[in-house]
Amino acid sequence: MSKELIKLKIKELLSERNSILLPKFLDEPEFKDLATGNQTWYLLTKKGEESNIQILANVSVDCIDAFNELRHSQEIAIGPTTEFFSAIEGYTNRLPIATKIQVYKTPHWMPSLVVKGKHF
Repeated sequence: MSKELIKLKIKELLSERNSILLPKFLDEPEFKDLATGNQTWYLLTKKGEESNIQILANVSVDCIDAFNELRHSQEIAIGPTTEFFSAIEGYTNRLPIATKIQVYKTPHWMPSLVVKGKHF
């Protein structure tokens, strides 16, 4: 049930804007109440390997699943953005920036932007 509410909230927030920096979703109190947890969402490589690239931290499994389901149904798209844009939006991270999708030995982060997909 929580996953479906998270999906609705993602779509509601995106309907008000063209794009949202991924961590900025957690600035919305209602979304944060639904999605907060102890998981970190890591990007997988094209081969399905864990890349050690963090795209969102302190979220629930339901939150990660909600984003992935919306992405697979092409209701949303998630892609990289610049560290500069992320900083302007008020979000920085102490981890080094991932410059490409590969397996890193240490944790890196990739500032990511959520936009409306083809089937939004």
